[in-house]
Order: sequence, then structure tokens, then C-alpha cells
Amino acid sequence: MTQSSLGKDNRARLNRGAAAMAGGFLVRFGAKAMFLAVAVFFYGAKLFGAYSLAVASIELFVVIAGLSMKKLLFKMLDDRDAPSSPAERIADAGITVVVASAVLAAVVAVGLWVTGQEGGAVGRMTLWLLPMVAGQCLLDVSLTGIRWAGLVRYEVTTRSLAEPYAGLAASVAAYWAGFYEAGLAIGYWVGTLAALSLAAYGLHRTVDLAPLRHYRIRLAAVWLGVRANFTNTLSDLANNLYQRVDMYIVGIALGPTATGVYSLAKQFTTPIRQIRQSYDALVIPLISRELSEAPSPETGKRIGEIMGLILNIQVPYLIVLAGAGAGILSYFPAEFHSAFLPMVILTAGNLLHASHGVGDTVLSYRAPARGLVITLISMAVGAAAGWWLVKELGLTGAALGIGMSFVSKAILRYYAVRATDVHIPMLSVFGPASLSLVLATAIFLAFRLFAPAEGTVAQIAATLLALGAFAAVLKLDPVANFGRR
Repeated sequence: MTQSSLGKDNRARLNRGAAAMAGGFLVRFGAKAMFLAVAVFFYGAKLFGAYSLAVASIELFVVIAGLSMKKLLFKMLDDRDAPSSPAERIADAGITVVVASAVLAAVVAVGLWVTGQEGGAVGRMTLWLLPMVAGQCLLDVSLTGIRWAGLVRYEVTTRSLAEPYAGLAASVAAYWAGFYEAGLAIGYWVGTLAALSLAAYGLHRTVDLAPLRHYRIRLAAVWLGVRANFTNTLSDLANNLYQRVDMYIVGIALGPTATGVYSLAKQFTTPIRQIRQSYDALVIPLISRELSEAPSPETGKRIGEIMGLILNIQVPYLIVLAGAGAGILSYFPAEFHSAFLPMVILTAGNLLHASHGVGDTVLSYRAPARGLVITLISMAVGAAAGWWLVKELGLTGAALGIGMSFVSKAILRYYAVRATDVHIPMLSVFGPASLSLVLATAIFLAFRLFAPAEGTVAQIAATLLALGAFAAVLKLDPVANFGRR
């Protein structure tokens, strides 16, 4: 067994920092779980599916109208030679995204009307939510300005408290007030506006807004920045679409009710993504420092160890979900019980995608165009496979399609990173993921063969046995073992 190249201090610091950041995610996840319960039990699969499809579209529109301003604004604010004040540059960005949002909303509304989709459940929900594209874009601009000023607490309070909990309360109130069809959209409006109000207050507290008394927008300077940032915008758009292409396929092929069931299955993957996001703020600077110099043989090993570290935390969640997922779904309305197998497949795929996505950081520094091409190829694989499989296997086919996309992206990303002279040991990348998939598959087959009834003692025992086996493997320090191959 070799000494870990990452080092005990770095690993401990990563874990402590990730645990602290995970607190905010847990608070937000609590609101999301309660909102999910409200949407499922109060509004049902059809309205929840229409809402999910509409929100997926709105989030895509936010990326388009946002013009990657979250990245561009930092450059604008750091420009010491600019003739305008920071407050004026933030205002420039805000007006730009509002104008872009208005134009995009008008185009979408006309498109829905021309195609005759404005009267359907998804079309109506999309029209109700369209004004909040500008709200979400303004929220991103405001929070970016606050972060530039050196404060991050408003990011947590707006995104993890104000937005989700205000939206939850409004959705419940709307239901009891009789706004059944529009209730979820009302919740989205209230959550967005509550977060935006708090962000505006934070901006007022952290940035000197006095220069705005004589403000005049500088469209030429903003346009130059947007043009220069076009590649980042395109990359953000591709990544956003990549995460939602399966939802669109299910919506088109099977309709809003099936989309509601599939969306519930996707919600169970949230902890997997949040585990990875908890590490991002700590991992990115570490990799950046590694790549600032010529990569050494240890660079790939350290990145592989980080991947293994994240996987070791994600795998137990997959095992528990495979074991207890059917029992959890038994408490939901009967129309959602079919979400179990898609839920397990999606969680396994997201486990691979989230942890191995650390390699995207290498590509963003060394070969950003290559990373975009990989995303587009993987998305095409997922869309083609998903469109064919959803017609044969329904929701399970859609999950398998996006799973194929995740696998293809992991393989392409691995070899693209190697082409940058960063050699991540093969087993440190694929070893833990393969182990998790084998364990999850074994649990599922055991339940089908020996304990078909939900919530049986055999299911609980099998889950505990799989968790014990995984813990035993970890005692062998698999990350270090994989790293010396």
C-alpha cells in the first residue's frame, strides 16, 4: 500500500470544508424535500410534470439570457482601468440581462402561440413562469456583485433559505386558497422575488450605490464583454441542456404525467450532486494550483484520489436508495411507484457523472473547447439512446439513455484529460464506481429474487450487508491501492 499523494492534511481539510458547506445544501434540501411532498401529494403527477418541464425550460432560458454574466461580471468589476464605478458596471449587467430576458420571453411566447402549445398544461405553466427569467438573471447578477465585494452569506440566505422556503410556503398557501393549477407557478414567483429582494438589500449593504445617481448605461462595453464571453455562454448552455435532455424526451414522448413520475425519480439524485458541489469550492483551487505548473506524475494521482474521496461518500447513498427506495416510494401515491428503477439508474449515473466531473476542471484550464465537444457528443448519445429506449421501456429507457450518456462522457473525458499530460490512474477513476454499481445491482436482484415484498427484514439485512461490505473495502484504503496502478 502506498502513501496517499494527496496527504492526510489536504484530505482532512477537504472533508472539513465540504462538511461545513454541506450545511447550506442540507437546509436547502430540506425545503426541496418538503416542496416535493407538497407537489406530489397536493398537485399530483400531471401538474408536477408540467411544472417540472416548464422549470427545465425556464432554467435553460436563464442560461441564454444570463449571457454567462456570473463569470463576465467578475472580469468587469476587476477592471481597474474602467471609466465607470462598480455599481454602474453591476447596473450595466443587470439592464443587459433584463433586456435579453424580455426579448427571449417574447420570442418564446410567440413560438408557443404559433405552434398552438399555449393552451396545454406545459405551455400555460411556461407562460406563467416566463417573467421570472428576468428575475433569476437579476438574482445571479446581484449575488455576483455581493460575492465580488467579499461576502458569501447572502448567497446562502437567498438560495438556501429565502428562495426555497418562501416558494414552499406560497405553494401551500396557493393550494389552500384554491389556486390549484397555478399554485406551483405562484410558489416559483414568490420564491424568486423573495430571494431577489434579499439580494438587493445585500447589494445595498456591500456596494457603494451612490454613483448610480448619475448613471448612464455603457452598452458598447457590455457588448464587447458578452462577445468575448461567447464560448463560456455556449458551454454553459450545452451543460444545462445536457442535464435536462432526458426530461424533454420524456415530456415529448410520454406526456406530463409520466414526466411528473420521472421528475420525482430525478429528485432523488440531488444528494449525489450536492456532495460533489460541497467539494467544488475547495477542489477547484487545489487543482488550479496543481495545473499552474507543469503537471507531474503526482498530479493525476492527486486528482484521482479526490475523485475516489467523493465516490466513497456517494456510494453508501446509492446502496441505501437501492435497498430502501421501493419502501420509500410505497408511501407516495400509487402513480409514483414506478419511479423506483429509473431512480436507481439515474442515481448510479449521476454518481459517475458528479464525481468524475472533477476532470472537467482540468479541461476548463487546459482545453476548454475539447470539454465543450465532449459535452455535445455525450448529449447526442444520450438523446439518441433515450429517444429509442423510452419508446421500448418507458421511463426506465429514458434513465438508461442518460446513463449511457454519462458513461460515454466519463470515457471521453478520461482520455481528453490524458491528452493534456495529466495521467489519472485508470482504476482510481473507475474502480470505486464499478464497485458501487455491482453492489447496487446485487441488492436489486436479491430483492427481486428473495424479498419481493416491500419493507421486509430480508431487504433491510441485504442493505446492511452491502454497506458492511463497502466499509470493509474502504478499510483496505482502496483510493491508495487504485492510485498505484
